[in-house]
Amino acid sequence: MNTSRADLLTRLMIFGLLAVATSVTGCQRADFASVQGIVTLDGKPLADIEVHFLPVPNQRTNHPSTSVYTDADGKYSIVATSGYGVLIGTHHVCLNDAMVMMPTSSAGQEDGSLASEGKARTAKRKSRVPAIYSDSLGTPFRNIEIKSQSVTQDFALVSNLNSTTNNP
Repeated sequence: MNTSRADLLTRLMIFGLLAVATSVTGCQRADFASVQGIVTLDGKPLADIEVHFLPVPNQRTNHPSTSVYTDADGKYSIVATSGYGVLIGTHHVCLNDAMVMMPTSSAGQEDGSLASEGKARTAKRKSRVPAIYSDSLGTPFRNIEIKSQSVTQDFALVSNLNSTTNNP
């Protein structure tokens, strides 16, 4: 399943609109958690990955999603404050390659080579994250329970889901 940049931007806009709509309509008091962890692919840390916690709709998760990006070591951290953090409850977690979401440099291609003069650049970056992890309905990280005020939640991605069971 390939997700185009336009589809990804559309999803991000929808999530943003949902976030605004739920905050404007007034939500009940919520309990938020601080969540930190590391994202790896085949055991190696992944930098510049968006970790997106999507509350599963029910009586406790009538709130917007929360997202953060991994650092150079694949680590992420969301610190709970009054009105911000990861909502305590059940979430689907999607992971997106931030490098795919960013436009390529006009000076060169992804491989570092210079673009041909006079040619339109149509090179598309390949996501380092297998597509299944970016799909809010198909992600293997469904029904992740955030149960306390401080949680460590690592995400171990695998390149080939058919050869390895990925049960978070």
